[in-house]
Amino acid sequence: MTSIVELASTPIMEHLDESKTREILSNLPFIAVPGVVNFRDVGGLPITHIQQAHGIVASDDTKDQVDTATKRLVVKSGRLFRSAQLNALTPQGVEKLHALNIGAIFDFRTTVEVRRYGKVPKDDTNPRSGLPLFLETLESGEGIQVNHNPLKDITNLSNEQWMAKLLIYGKGDEGFAQSYDEMLESGGKSFGNVLRYIFEQATLGEEQEGKACLWHCHVGKDRTGVFSALLLSLLGVSDEVIAKDYSLTRIGLEPLREELLENFKGLMATHPQVAIGLASSNASAMLKFLDLLRTKYGGPRAYFIQYSGFTDEELDLLCEKLVTEEML
Repeated sequence: MTSIVELASTPIMEHLDESKTREILSNLPFIAVPGVVNFRDVGGLPITHIQQAHGIVASDDTKDQVDTATKRLVVKSGRLFRSAQLNALTPQGVEKLHALNIGAIFDFRTTVEVRRYGKVPKDDTNPRSGLPLFLETLESGEGIQVNHNPLKDITNLSNEQWMAKLLIYGKGDEGFAQSYDEMLESGGKSFGNVLRYIFEQATLGEEQEGKACLWHCHVGKDRTGVFSALLLSLLGVSDEVIAKDYSLTRIGLEPLREELLENFKGLMATHPQVAIGLASSNASAMLKFLDLLRTKYGGPRAYFIQYSGFTDEELDLLCEKLVTEEML
């Protein structure tokens, strides 16, 4: 029987098994939001190593005791969401975002991407044009913050520089780790913005239920995947579970398969391995990145402290608030 990781490693040129794909997309962590693909709840994943959560201390000495108890620790569901871009969001999709209690959206795309896929006229000089700003001023219901939160401004990159960035994805797992390393180097402020919102909503107080958060990039794979991995690793999710979760993007993008192939047609003719790489989300690539995260940056906690301005105390509190117990 084909595992999810094996299915997710299928190259973009090949169709995924239709019935298996439909089954996966119909169940958590995937959530159907009309007009948006690859929408997932980041919660529900098991915690294997933490400092403290809900009064349970889990260290190397007590890990076995926690793992064999009648309860296990998991990332809270319904608070953290990821997806592809929202340009085709329908009115029904807007209703779903409200039903999920989402209070803020963070868009990692560049200004160029936002304007291109938002079909913004060249003479429109509004820096926020192309974003789903209607979400902020809905006639019914509370508005949702829309934050343009790019990792780096690449507006002035030459065609040669842009191609050099794309070619990295033709180098396999090492290329992914290299590209994701560049995101870490430039994305501390942007990643910190998302984590700060999550922290503020998670620590409002016992009598206030904070809002959920959604982050996305173009297809919800690379920039979205890097931040998701940082957060999940911080909370104590194992590398293997994070990598499996990351690989789900290939399945989540199956509804866009023909569109992606059309977009990559020119690149597929000249650099097929690059095109295949750009559309892949192999678990092995995420494992390579997580190893780099530890060896170069000291892990997610050290990264958020040095690059995003968090304190140890804040991160301890965040971990406590985002982890809960679940009956086995």
